[in-house]
Amino acid sequence: MMFKRCKEWLHFFGVTFFILGIIVLISAGIMVFSHISATSGKNDSKADGFTIDYYEVNLDVNTKNQIHVIEIIGVNFYETGHHGIFRFVPEWLKYTSKDGKTKSRRGVITNLRCENEDYEVDTIKGKQRVKIGSAYETLDTGIHEYVISYDYDMGGDIYKGFDELIFHAFGDYWGTEINGAKVTINLPKKIDDTSAVRFFADKKRKKDITSYVDYTVEDNTIVAQVSKDYNLNGALTVDVELPDGYFEAAQVNYKTTAFVLSALCMLSLLVSFFFWNKNKDSDLFDKGDVSGINVGGLEAVEMGYIYGGSGQLLLITVIIQLATKGYIRIKNPSSKKKLTLQKVNKSEVALSDAEKLVYDGLFKNGYNVIPAEDTRIRKLNSKLNKMLEEKFDSKIYNIASYVEFMISSFLFLISSIGICVAYIWSEDMDPTLRWFFLPAFLSVIATGFFAVKTPKKSAYGEELIARIEAYKNYLSTIKKQDLEAKIKDDHDYFDEILPYAFILGISKKLVQKYDYTANATNRYIKYTDNITSSVYYTDTSTSSGSSSSSSSGCGGGCSSCGGGCSSCGGGGSW
Repeated sequence: MMFKRCKEWLHFFGVTFFILGIIVLISAGIMVFSHISATSGKNDSKADGFTIDYYEVNLDVNTKNQIHVIEIIGVNFYETGHHGIFRFVPEWLKYTSKDGKTKSRRGVITNLRCENEDYEVDTIKGKQRVKIGSAYETLDTGIHEYVISYDYDMGGDIYKGFDELIFHAFGDYWGTEINGAKVTINLPKKIDDTSAVRFFADKKRKKDITSYVDYTVEDNTIVAQVSKDYNLNGALTVDVELPDGYFEAAQVNYKTTAFVLSALCMLSLLVSFFFWNKNKDSDLFDKGDVSGINVGGLEAVEMGYIYGGSGQLLLITVIIQLATKGYIRIKNPSSKKKLTLQKVNKSEVALSDAEKLVYDGLFKNGYNVIPAEDTRIRKLNSKLNKMLEEKFDSKIYNIASYVEFMISSFLFLISSIGICVAYIWSEDMDPTLRWFFLPAFLSVIATGFFAVKTPKKSAYGEELIARIEAYKNYLSTIKKQDLEAKIKDDHDYFDEILPYAFILGISKKLVQKYDYTANATNRYIKYTDNITSSVYYTDTSTSSGSSSSSSSGCGGGCSSCGGGCSSCGGGGSW
């Protein structure tokens, strides 16, 4: 009993973990789809009631390529009702270097603030936002100046053979032309003649507008002013090519959380695969050598228990076994309420333990029993199941495999959660390692697959299942002439195989192959249909059949953005 409870609890937890893992993956898929849908649209908004009269950006760069940024924005409100402006500063930006390679780089933004007005800072779609102004006050029309400052850590040098300062000034969108665009760059060291300064109106170095920018270089300072002849509607990419080693080595700003979680997902797969591979081969026998011609020493009721588990049909199978051996007569077979089992006095020496248990239990208080009226039938069925459980469970089930199934299912659940968290943290991951997500996600799926496929039966149990399936296939496919030949050699053969055909769910099919004489055939059908109905009539709520036989009470036949994508900056009014 302890073995069975342990097995059932392990199976329960394993199934629960697996189902929870499926739920997590489905929920994550819905969230990812919603996130992609929400961020896939472009921002085509226009400025509402304001223009930018001047925009100055001052960059103080240190030797580690860390920048202190001061932005001075002159906003001309020509309509009333505005409270102020907001400015987005994204952490992730795509930079295209002089070698033409575009890479995503993560910058660390700190100390974002407005120096001269009330403000608040929040994060929307991966971008920090400074919202300037008061919700309780509206502004007069005219020019209002805002001074925004923040520190921007570009991270370590990612280029080989050269250094490069790339900065996207002003932001990608404001919804209006940026007039008076000016950039001042204070570098940590003097710029030599090998350095080049270029300006682009895009992030991929395709719109070179250096000719539209008036700039000067003096020692370590660059001052650039966009010409009035060029209409600047988005970011200005400042690109300063510098000799290798100009900036000191600095730590990159990528985080390893997503990578570590992805690696753990793959490790879970290895554990799950190990458990599956360890148990998948029942090498104590070769299934190809299993013959289905004989029952392999198993009673019909034992075969039913091994193949399908506990259930009321096991008791009916034993009753049929006793009837075919002449230990029981069936009276009133046409009525499920009045169907009576009558004891026939015969020596019990030839009875098996299961047959003796049922035989003695049925007729403990007399020679006749009506299953529909006798509540002892239910207790008798419980005793029969317990006997079979004690005889076979520890032999046919591998308790270690149940433990491993539970562990694999738990790893599937943890991996499902892990890959979801890894996706949330993916923006902090080194872009060159993001390919790792695909094998990690496939590892989660494979972990669940191997968890489900982990065998739970012992080699002996697998052998018995193979023998039972072979025998079932033999009875299902036996030709009529072969069956008649066997019955001719052994007149009791048909009665002997009927209980097996019943518990395996193929009795009707077998009966139709052979005219066992009309009376005997009809009598057998009444045995199965009415005995089943009578037993089920006793307590239908507790009846649960085996996998192949429980589906039939008659032994086999009837059915009982805060604006823009996450790599864009900019702003607007509110």
